[in-house]
Amino acid sequence: MGVDEVTSELATSTKTGLSPTAASSLLQRDGRNELVMDKGEGVFAALLDKFKDPMILLLLGSAIVSIAVGNVNDATSITLAVLIVTAVGFVQEQRSQTALLSLTKLAPFTCHCVRDGVVETVQAAELVMGDLVVLQVGDRIPADVRLVEVLVFVCLFVWI
Repeated sequence: MGVDEVTSELATSTKTGLSPTAASSLLQRDGRNELVMDKGEGVFAALLDKFKDPMILLLLGSAIVSIAVGNVNDATSITLAVLIVTAVGFVQEQRSQTALLSLTKLAPFTCHCVRDGVVETVQAAELVMGDLVVLQVGDRIPADVRLVEVLVFVCLFVWI
């Protein structure tokens, strides 16, 4: 669809955006602009998932072969190394997921959108279909957007 078709379909404007009342009713109808995070697979399942790595499986296979040929000390060393590496990786992943979740709760994501011709700063979760989003250098893109107008500044430096 072209830009004109999209704006007529969503009852918006490329100059003034949506009205606050239209945005509010769309928010009520469609819900917030956010992904619902699932609870995850559980701690035990996440730990078992670490053992699906081909290198870990290869090392565990070599430990089994070591036991079969009578090298119990080698098998014990390999198994202990695998357990340590897996445990450290699991703990680091859990910590990073917890830190990421804390950061997303600490600083809500905001963006700039045009409503009734005025640029407002709103939470990205409050965006609705039809909002006119203004992107600036360094901004995170708050949703799936269609580029309506792109301004590109090219600087040319001539060294003499």
